[in-house]
Amino acid sequence: MSMKQQNKIAMKFNLLPTTTVEQSNRLLEYGVKPETADGYYEEDGHVIIARDDYDLEVALHYRHLPPAWSLSRLIEMFPREVPDKKDGFEPHHPELIIHNSGYNLSIRRSTADCRVGTHIEKSPVECCVSMISWLIRNGYFNKEYLNEKL
Repeated sequence: MSMKQQNKIAMKFNLLPTTTVEQSNRLLEYGVKPETADGYYEEDGHVIIARDDYDLEVALHYRHLPPAWSLSRLIEMFPREVPDKKDGFEPHHPELIIHNSGYNLSIRRSTADCRVGTHIEKSPVECCVSMISWLIRNGYFNKEYLNEKL
């Protein structure tokens, strides 16, 4: 493998999978508490993963920097189960799927039994943001992660 090919491969892994500012703003509009983020945007546009809750609090509340959620944090916030609409049926579970053309996130019991799914997106983070919107609208997102006014 040439050095040029190695650099191309390495560059694909240099991006930190976090929300963009636009995605972060959407999460805030949906009512997700900024304190659930695990990072923030510095003035220069770089994402900083918070070392601890104090570091995040200073960034968000005293420096007024926008929050950023990592892919792992978004997935942590998903419910482990989403009940079936019909009594007596097993619950559904979130599942992130990788396709040749991108990613999609679905809530399913099996391949043939999908409750809801996102469009195929280039970013797994976008899938998570879209699914969080659906979970909130349908009352399945953990209320602990939402602003109290919702």
